Amino acid sequence: RFDLAALGARNGLIVTNPPYGVRLGDDRQAGAATAAFLGRCAGGPTWTAVLLVANPALVTPYLRDVRITATRNGGLRVAMVSGLVGGG
Repeated sequence: RFDLAALGARNGLIVTNPPYGVRLGDDRQAGAATAAFLGRCAGGPTWTAVLLVANPALVTPYLRDVRITATRNGGLRVAMVSGLVGGG
């Protein structure tokens, strides 16, 4: 298990390219895995998170001050979603 609080930092940057649910699994599984990850980050200090996702709606509920940029990765339409997580 990854524990941001164990790092001892007050803030930082998280950059991740979680599963999209396109080539592996499905949208529901990808959303659940990403939600679980962001949920673990929510209880700690405030961090800036940048995620490359296929469905931004699955991650935006976990972030504040969200910015979304449409792009492509490996031929797939994806979004780069950034925002603040944690602070709770």
